[in-house]
Amino acid sequence: MKKWILACSLVPCCASLPAWSQSSVTLYGRADVSLQTGNAAGSSATRLDSSNVAPSVWGMLGSEDLGGGYKALFKLENGFNPTTGSIAGSGNLFGREAWVGLNGPFGQIQFGLNYTPFFTTLITFAQGPLSTFGWGNASNNYFFVGTTRNSNAIRYNSPTFAGLTLRASYSNGSNGDPTLPASLGRTVSVGLAYRLGQFSADLNYLQQSAATTTPVTAGTTTIQGNYVMAAMMYDFDWIQPSIIFQTHRGGQNVAGASTATFQNPNNNFYDLSVLIRHIGPGVFLLDFGQYKRLGDSSGDSTTYAIRYDYSLSKRTGVYVGAGHVRNGSSATFSMAGAQGAGLPTKPGGSVTSFVLGMITRF
Repeated sequence: MKKWILACSLVPCCASLPAWSQSSVTLYGRADVSLQTGNAAGSSATRLDSSNVAPSVWGMLGSEDLGGGYKALFKLENGFNPTTGSIAGSGNLFGREAWVGLNGPFGQIQFGLNYTPFFTTLITFAQGPLSTFGWGNASNNYFFVGTTRNSNAIRYNSPTFAGLTLRASYSNGSNGDPTLPASLGRTVSVGLAYRLGQFSADLNYLQQSAATTTPVTAGTTTIQGNYVMAAMMYDFDWIQPSIIFQTHRGGQNVAGASTATFQNPNNNFYDLSVLIRHIGPGVFLLDFGQYKRLGDSSGDSTTYAIRYDYSLSKRTGVYVGAGHVRNGSSATFSMAGAQGAGLPTKPGGSVTSFVLGMITRF
């Protein structure tokens, strides 16, 4: 009887406890390994590569329902080299993305290490059957790494109205480091994305503060680099063309792009890619692009590539490709991988490359 009375007395107490909201954490990843062989500036090379078509990553994506149409979110993404097991890129554990955010009727806001809206356009419109913005895309050979993602950043994505979505991000650059200029690396990026049926188009602007001299100290003068990008795509089912065009102004006449100083020569580049479907079981990628360095044609470059991707399953695919980069006398561009450099070349050295690889996801 005492046990029955005690149990009954606990019922209202338990009923008064708050209900825990629904939450989830997803572990995901992919691994891409390939064999690449070719000729760069007259020297032959063969090597086993990581992440040519898509970055090899693992990460965690989480969300918690807060009620009232709001969700708390987080994302942590690591890049790695499956050929060696080492951390890729910056060497940071979560060097690709690391942010917490809030999603609701107002849109979505994220705080931490974020992709810029500028880079979101590149990975959307630089096409690939198994993965976008990888080996074979001219824009992947020519883009400036400093515009892809920023630490100490805030990113906002608006709700979609009449097919239009606003994206914006701001990074605090050196974030108060007393040994660096206060504005170094400070980045503002704004973009509009439009979607209507099979048609897609993006327009972006990015401004980034760069150092004028090296070594960089707290007293180094900074200047503003200004980037503009436009992209369009239309899906005709059997064929899907896409074009990306980017300009950069405000840079100095430096020898090349530098992530340490955020310097980048003034240039224009474009990337025209076409997916061709229903020719056999796989999909063809044809890509052509050119880089024009303003005021110095010796820095120009042209890229040609063809790639054939075949999906073995929903998670696993194989690919084979051939590409060529023709460089001006001072240019050193190569057929870059999605995560990592291509075959190294000398100034003016052309690159011809062949790749055979496999990618799997979990």
